[in-house]
Amino acid sequence: MAPPHYLPALRERIARHALPPGAKLLESELSREFGVSRAKVRDAFGALEQRGLIRRMLMRIVRFWRST
Repeated sequence: MAPPHYLPALRERIARHALPPGAKLLESELSREFGVSRAKVRDAFGALEQRGLIRRMLMRIVRFWRST
């Protein structure tokens, strides 16, 4: 099964350094931008966190961590 359309888009932003390290990623903004639920965005965050690309901080703050 192919990854959802928004997951590669987020990885691409990270790869081309469109997000500076420490940039705050907001579920609500990304949800509106990609036309998906916030739960889907949280799922994408989980996949990106497993790859070491972002780090979840506190309850709802997600920050870009590093590029590979």
